[in-house]
Amino acid sequence: MTLARSLIRNAHSFRNRALDFLFTPRCVQCQREGSYVCHRCLAKVRRLSGGYRPASTTTTAGGACITERIAIDGVYAPFAMEGVV
Repeated sequence: MTLARSLIRNAHSFRNRALDFLFTPRCVQCQREGSYVCHRCLAKVRRLSGGYRPASTTTTAGGACITERIAIDGVYAPFAMEGVV
């Protein structure tokens, strides 16, 4: 490894440690230090199997239903959008 690569790698490592010191990663759900989603909260998240196909009917602010073709066929979401997610 060249000296330049070594210096860059050390600078990145120092930057990351400094940012972690100033802005300590905390779980967004329970506020534990260490990561943005801790292993306990991640274990509580409901995982989905398969894709999600959105309905082609939307409701406007006035309450009217509009049926239209959606530009995508489906979306894959690994987790249910609830709780920490």
